[in-house]
Amino acid sequence: MNDANLDSLVERTVSNAMQQNQNQFLSDMKNVIQNQFERMEERVTNSQREMNDFQLKRLQSLTNESYVFKRKGNEAQFKFNNEVKGRLDLADTCLKDNPEQGSEKALSYISEGIELLNNRQKLVKLADMSDNGWRVVQEYETHQLASDSDDEKRIVKAEARAAKKVREEKSKKRAARRWTPWNRGQSIPTVTGAGVRGTKRPGNCFKCGESGHWQRECTKEIKLSSLTYNLNSCSVCKYLTENRGSISHRKNHELAKETSNTGTKGIVYSNESERLVEHSENNSEFSKAVDTVQCAGEIAKSNVEGNLSPFGRLSQHIDHWKEGGASEFILNVVREGYRLPFKEKPTHEVLKNNKSALDNPNIVSEEIDKLLVKKCIQEIDHVPKVVNPLTVAFNKAGKPRLVLDCRHVNKFLHDFKFRLEDVSTAREMFDKNDFLFGFDLKSAYHHIEIYDEDREYLGFLWKHEGKERYFIFNVLPFGISVAAYIFTKVTRVLIEKWRSMGIRILMYLDDGLCADVSYDKAMSLSQFVKQDLIKFGFLIADEKCQWEPVKQITWLGFDWNMHSEVIKVTQGRLDSLLVSLSSLLARYERNVLCIHVKELASVAGKVISMEAAVGHVCRLRTRAMYNCILSRSSWKSKVILTKDVIDEVQFWLDKIVTLNGRSLKTHRTSEYTNVVFSDASDMGFGAYIENINGTEVTGIWSEQESEQSSTWRELMAVSRSIDMLSDHLTSQCVKWCVDNKNVTHILEVGSRKPVLQNIALDILAKCRHFDIHLVPFWISRTQNIRADNLSKCCDSDDWSIKADIFAHIDYVWGPHTVDRFASDYNTKCIRFNSRWWCRNTEGVNAFSQNWQGENNWFVPPPKLVNKVINKMKTDHAEGTLVIPNWRSAPYWPLLQDKWYVKDSMWLAPSSVISGKGNNGINLRTNIDNVVRESGLEDNAENRRLAENMMGYLCLSKSENTRRKYYLAYVKWKQFISGKGHVDMPANPVHIAMYLTYLLDKGASFHVVSGAKYAIKWAHNLNGFPDVTDHVFVNNIVESAKRIAKPKTAKKDPVNSEDLIMLCDKYSDNRELSVVRDLCMTILGFAGFLRYDELSSLRCKDVTFHDDFVKIYIAKSKTDQYRNGDEILVSKGKTSACPVLLLRKYFDIAEISCDSDHFLFKPMFGGKGGPKLIYQNKKLSYTRTKECIIGRLNEVVTGKNFGLHSLRAGGATAASSGDVNERCWKRHGRWRSDSAKDGYVVDSISKRLSVSQKLGL
Repeated sequence: MNDANLDSLVERTVSNAMQQNQNQFLSDMKNVIQNQFERMEERVTNSQREMNDFQLKRLQSLTNESYVFKRKGNEAQFKFNNEVKGRLDLADTCLKDNPEQGSEKALSYISEGIELLNNRQKLVKLADMSDNGWRVVQEYETHQLASDSDDEKRIVKAEARAAKKVREEKSKKRAARRWTPWNRGQSIPTVTGAGVRGTKRPGNCFKCGESGHWQRECTKEIKLSSLTYNLNSCSVCKYLTENRGSISHRKNHELAKETSNTGTKGIVYSNESERLVEHSENNSEFSKAVDTVQCAGEIAKSNVEGNLSPFGRLSQHIDHWKEGGASEFILNVVREGYRLPFKEKPTHEVLKNNKSALDNPNIVSEEIDKLLVKKCIQEIDHVPKVVNPLTVAFNKAGKPRLVLDCRHVNKFLHDFKFRLEDVSTAREMFDKNDFLFGFDLKSAYHHIEIYDEDREYLGFLWKHEGKERYFIFNVLPFGISVAAYIFTKVTRVLIEKWRSMGIRILMYLDDGLCADVSYDKAMSLSQFVKQDLIKFGFLIADEKCQWEPVKQITWLGFDWNMHSEVIKVTQGRLDSLLVSLSSLLARYERNVLCIHVKELASVAGKVISMEAAVGHVCRLRTRAMYNCILSRSSWKSKVILTKDVIDEVQFWLDKIVTLNGRSLKTHRTSEYTNVVFSDASDMGFGAYIENINGTEVTGIWSEQESEQSSTWRELMAVSRSIDMLSDHLTSQCVKWCVDNKNVTHILEVGSRKPVLQNIALDILAKCRHFDIHLVPFWISRTQNIRADNLSKCCDSDDWSIKADIFAHIDYVWGPHTVDRFASDYNTKCIRFNSRWWCRNTEGVNAFSQNWQGENNWFVPPPKLVNKVINKMKTDHAEGTLVIPNWRSAPYWPLLQDKWYVKDSMWLAPSSVISGKGNNGINLRTNIDNVVRESGLEDNAENRRLAENMMGYLCLSKSENTRRKYYLAYVKWKQFISGKGHVDMPANPVHIAMYLTYLLDKGASFHVVSGAKYAIKWAHNLNGFPDVTDHVFVNNIVESAKRIAKPKTAKKDPVNSEDLIMLCDKYSDNRELSVVRDLCMTILGFAGFLRYDELSSLRCKDVTFHDDFVKIYIAKSKTDQYRNGDEILVSKGKTSACPVLLLRKYFDIAEISCDSDHFLFKPMFGGKGGPKLIYQNKKLSYTRTKECIIGRLNEVVTGKNFGLHSLRAGGATAASSGDVNERCWKRHGRWRSDSAKDGYVVDSISKRLSVSQKLGL
């Protein structure tokens, strides 16, 4: 046997042996694995059976137990006991069923029960050791993140978290409390029988005066204050206090009789009523009231003599207040005195008297003596709770008034919002030829008593009769912040009574004014009002009253002339202002520049106070004064008079007399002689006069002007339009309509920004020069479309020749007489024709003029050169024609070697002024040419239709698209014009060259493609074919995709699990800012909303149904024709339910479903927590992103979120479910499948499923 056969035999033998061993090994392995699986199956079956038994017992125990626990702690302990009992029951079952083999299982269950008990014991000790009790245990069990070795750290962290939450809850409860007892918007919890609450209220009760509770919680009986009626001057008080309750049922003559029988002077009523002239035959209520008016003889007599005190008078006439319909609050004020509305009790302070009081000690002492006699103040033998400083103030007549400086007390009082009815109210109530009468109350504030316990806060100290003495006010003093509020509230009872009877009357604090068209009726009203004031207990200052009706009266410092329907500032006030102005000017001329700031503030205040009779110019021409006042370091310092301040001083010295006097009524529509509409865009401005043909004006901004703010452009549009339309507006009352609210405000009151203030002053000067009474008026953009179109109409060929070049040409070929293509700012001749109407133009549309007999100057648009040449031939005209050196232009052959060309001259490119119209797409020119060439007659109607046609053509694209394309086209035009070629119709090769130029500059793909589509858009609008559909242009755009298209970094989508986790975190939170952020987040996810859709939602766009909410999307990116769309969002089953969150947001924010306000608005911090701002303003993109991304980052980290994450997350979640493709696409408002698919982010498992299906 050779070696080869031997090797082969050995190999076969080894192979057979290995095969047998491998088969045996596999067989043994199979048996081992099968045995293991059988054992595991048996164990799993037993465990599953035991677990099922355990779960069954738990369910049975839960279903059998029907008891409802009142306290969660007891319920938790009961459930824990059941759990331990379940372990013991299982152990018992194991021992009973199989005592031999079940012992091990029983021991296991018993061990689990012991472990549960040990852990419970530990938690009990932990709760007992911590001040925050079981809240620490909850945090400890919720955040089981640490290992056993770090258990102590877990306990410390849990305690810290619990303490923080307890503090937050307490702060929220404090914020939720209403520290305003007069707010009746919320209910007050029920008071216990004893009238004691668990929560102590700040401030005093407005009923009983005690602290700790509020008026509606008070259960004490009202007792009349003895101090209220302790008056020697009125002994009828004894009768009132002893017979309280029945007085209102006594007749007047019975009261008079009983009073006289007691020997008191009292209130004596006449037995016979004085009947007044009826106010109206149909007004039976007034007639009845007039018939029952009774004269209070002694009161009226004493009132004239001035012997009565205002203290206590209102309370003496409480029955009349009841009959007058006074509220319970007002009745309490009249009956017991006004309880000062403290937010919290003022701290004890003893303050020194002010300088004015120390400088006038005699006046102070005299006033104190008078107040003591009238019982308006009283002396006390101890230091009051607050000792306030005294101040002496002098009125315009020089009469001193003692004022209590309550600045310390005012800090602790609530601020009330209320409205005083002044001149602005009166001028709308009264009409021309009305008869007026006026009245004035004496010591008005002193009629309002102060509640007994609050008088200690109105104390003061004065060295009187040789020693320091303490006094307190019994009545409302001058100097407390709530004085005007409460006095207006009290007198409102009378105003309501009178107006309900049809009487036109108003009161500004203690000054009243009433009117009627008939003298007799006005006279009867005068008597009726006078007696009513006396009946209610007011003292009347007859020396200041004008009870006899007149047609000219002085009220609140203004002369009211009802004959001419004009109000003027009184001569005394004018003289005072002129003296102050002359003094300032004289010192400035003497080079005395520093004056006391209060002196300047006095002058500015006097001017502002005259606004009702002078107009808004008062605020417009005091801006410099107030800027100077604001530069002060303190009210005791001096300021430096600037030139702007002196200019205003000189203005008022010169103009105040002529400006004094204004119509009683604001201007009505019928009074406007002309109505002007103006608007401005980033291209230019436009304006026109309504119902006057040929008054359209336009202008173009320079490059620097176009970069100014929109308010600057709108103001400048008004200024320039006045110049251009002045011939039509001189000596007119003009209603000027703009769609910018800032402009109307600035034209009326000026601006803090100097550049805007200067424009406003310039407009004011122009109006005075042309005698224009301009009334600014705001309108919406939809009402200003025509002016908006004019502002975007650009004279694309507004070019001219430099003045020195023209002078040379005019010397050689002149003199030229008419500039045929010019405007008021670039004309080279006195006479000129313009494209639009402007000042001094000889005619609009040069082609409608006769050119014969003139030496014409022509600088026409290049497209009109042929037409100019033909017109010159027709009219046998002479002149100089300036044209671009474009040998490829259509007009070039018409001038080359022609008999009518006498001479020529070449000009350098620097000779040309590009002008203000170095942009535009020539739309107006082309439309004018097309309409004219179509054969239509050139009349006003056809021009109007052509104008509207241009506007409609522009509206074929959205405003944003038009702006984007226009700016791109301007750059193209500048490029190709610099090369000496026309921009329209363009050469495709030129366009390709321009796109190459953009790529060389490093422009992105979007810039290149935008330039192409901008040129295409301009050509299509003007009726030219698409010159961009060329192989060169298309290939360059394709190459830009490869070399200039930036990489897009998509945002990570949000998933529903993260949102549920976020909502779970704030499930019990009712803070408005949190709920708003959650609502925006969930709604953006569920509705696939973009930012502009989410931020533009209005309250009325949301409609709630039982199981879903319908949301109307007014404007969407894909809604090409702006028809609107709606989406339906279903009700969910988790804490992230969009419907429940929206309802919660509407409830907390107190939103009405009918409101036109934006749904999501910014917030401001209020005393009770954040609130939505009152202004109708949407959330900005930056703030919306901060709110939403900030909330998402609270539960998810490491993700690149953006606002598109919500829309992408919703689309991704919908793609994972069984959602109808068409409904899905409609819900997301996608117009194509590719757009929809771009939002979906496929998971790794889905992407791998493709290759997994290959079967490899």
